[in-house]
Amino acid sequence: MGRAPAHAERHRRRRPHPVVGAVVAVGVLAAGWLAFGSSPDDDADVAAPGSTPPSTAAIASTTAVTAPPAPILHWPLTGLPGADDVGLTRPALVVKIDNLDGGARPQLGINQADVVYEERVESGVTRFLAVFHSTDAGPIGPVRSARTTDIPLFSALGNPMFAWSGSNELMAADIRAAQMVDVGHTPAVDQYFRESSRRAPHNLLVQGYLAMVDSHRADAGVPPPLFTYRPDGVPAVGEPARGVDLAFGNGAVPVSFAWDGTGWARSQNGTPHVDADGAPVAPANVVVQFVGYGQYRGAGPRVVAELVGEGEAWVFTGGQRIVGRWVKPSVDAVTQYLLPDGTPIALTPGRTWVELPPPGGATLF
Repeated sequence: MGRAPAHAERHRRRRPHPVVGAVVAVGVLAAGWLAFGSSPDDDADVAAPGSTPPSTAAIASTTAVTAPPAPILHWPLTGLPGADDVGLTRPALVVKIDNLDGGARPQLGINQADVVYEERVESGVTRFLAVFHSTDAGPIGPVRSARTTDIPLFSALGNPMFAWSGSNELMAADIRAAQMVDVGHTPAVDQYFRESSRRAPHNLLVQGYLAMVDSHRADAGVPPPLFTYRPDGVPAVGEPARGVDLAFGNGAVPVSFAWDGTGWARSQNGTPHVDADGAPVAPANVVVQFVGYGQYRGAGPRVVAELVGEGEAWVFTGGQRIVGRWVKPSVDAVTQYLLPDGTPIALTPGRTWVELPPPGGATLF
């Protein structure tokens, strides 16, 4: 082949290589992006030739991050939403409440308690240990004397305030040595009054929960959660239950809880249990914790529940009965309610009554 003309050779040498041309083009575009403070990925922010570069505020507005919503706070003893920082830092008030037919009923403030324990005392009588935290109440009562069964119940509540009207000398010494702030009738007399429409000793009342907190909260702590709760919309998994009859032994009056579609309506001695305002007692959950009872230091009819250890438990929640076990390794430990595989039993958010009958003291109906 003949050699190409010299002018053709010069033309080929002056033509830029395709790769070199691409690099030059990228360099020009990069200079444009840098001029506007952008990167190649910010296509929306690249200004057209001859236009005004976007302001810093305009660029920032496109990259602003929306703050996450504030967390929903739940009350530790009910699992219900609506708690606030102030409420979560206040102590619980535990009140020993009378339950004698013909004298103590109807009680005051009982439906405002987050948790109520029912325990056997002497002579076939039961009494309540009511725990107030999420809701103010007042007046509360009638307040009666304490028992050593109360100690393992209130000791798990983070050094709560304990309202009581006294006890015999031995029991009183044990109670005062326990983990609580004593706001009984003697040290906190300013927070009690006698109701003239009731006869003694069933007429001693606490003025109110928040009033007691404001006046006597020194050294008191904050209660931990006592139960596990199901999320909204998750049904209870157990066996359908209409209700349960309870027998505390030693001639105690019969107690029943019947499912009413939203809660477990309580009856005592064949009559519906209502508070002093006429509102039915119908908690969202009933925990039947079977416990043994022994004699207290040989003190005649005085009994004490065996609450440290483990045993059978029936949990009534969402129209179901769930059979499991309770476990409490020490006096100040929170009692756990567990399925056979060790999973915590989940309750319905709301108020809970814990019943403490002896083994065999419960029958389904």
